[in-house]
Amino acid sequence: MKEVIKKLSELYIIQRGHYLIQYKEGYTQYNAGQLNKSGKRAKALADWQFEKHLNGEFTVGTFGGKLKSKFMTFDVDFPSGLDMAKWITYKISKTLDELGIHNYYINFSGNKGYHIDLFFDDLISIDHAQRFFDYVIQRSGVLPHSDAGNKVEFRVTDKLGVKLPLGTHQKTRNYCGFCTVNHGLKVMGREQSEKYLFTIEKMKSEQILKIIQVEDTDDINTVDMIKTEDAISPHKPLRNYDQSEDYSIDRAIDLLQNGLKVQGSRHNSILLIGMYLKYCGLDREQCDMELHLWMDKQKAEYYSSDLDESHKDIDQIVKDIYERDYNLRAGNKDLTVTFDEIKWIMKSCSEKNQKLITYAMLIHSKRHANMQGVF
Repeated sequence: MKEVIKKLSELYIIQRGHYLIQYKEGYTQYNAGQLNKSGKRAKALADWQFEKHLNGEFTVGTFGGKLKSKFMTFDVDFPSGLDMAKWITYKISKTLDELGIHNYYINFSGNKGYHIDLFFDDLISIDHAQRFFDYVIQRSGVLPHSDAGNKVEFRVTDKLGVKLPLGTHQKTRNYCGFCTVNHGLKVMGREQSEKYLFTIEKMKSEQILKIIQVEDTDDINTVDMIKTEDAISPHKPLRNYDQSEDYSIDRAIDLLQNGLKVQGSRHNSILLIGMYLKYCGLDREQCDMELHLWMDKQKAEYYSSDLDESHKDIDQIVKDIYERDYNLRAGNKDLTVTFDEIKWIMKSCSEKNQKLITYAMLIHSKRHANMQGVF
């Protein structure tokens, strides 16, 4: 069992400070050092928890780092039926093969879907992995068959986690074993899955970057990056940081100019654009009119609701924006941490706790600095 745990950690775990566990009652997230529901401080993910995962007592999930990850996942989730989930998985697998990506590995989610994993021996930028994910989903043609409930989602980020394989789904009690396209996605048993785990081969992130036509210019040492990601992983943003791409001015402008690009994002996109239009000085009637005109231009493949329902939703959203005084804030809301800032932390802070404290102070300063950058 120790070798299996070691291999799972090697493939999936870039940090142990932020993780999730699925119990029979549902999911719980843990940040090392933070108080949990029982009033005790959570500890970093430990090997004994992997043992319980492998024995089916509970199921462990992991998150990516703040900037990089050891792997990426196409999370195929289709509650409407396992047959559709299989078909979608076949489509994505075929697309990966067509792109020359053959080292992908599939495991059953335990319920109504599959996880398609790619592993990297030199780490991959989460931003680059997301771009590759979007490219594959677009090219595979699965978007028209997706909606808010049935979809393929990108994993992992520092906020979006995924369950590890070789465990047991705590609600269905199904084993989350590996499977292959050649064998019709028949789920392997525990012994066969654990043997299959050791056949997994990692790939160079360069293969992905060539496909999306991006050059990786950072020169951060992989081992040092993993140590840093592990050190800063327990950091949990304060509620008043409210950092989200969905509430950024740049994102609003992009949506206004280029329209919807992902299905299931219509409501949040309208809310964001509406707040941006208010920020630009438009009154309620002008904002309402602009949003209706914008909605009429959107491609039907990117929203699942009836167009009339979408227009009704606009009226309610505009009402909420102006009556509840929803607003965007500019400038000091961008909490993005750059590779150069991470490199500075790595160079300046030799101790693990120093890295975490410095990272926390960096995020705090980004949130509360004035327009001149004074904190």
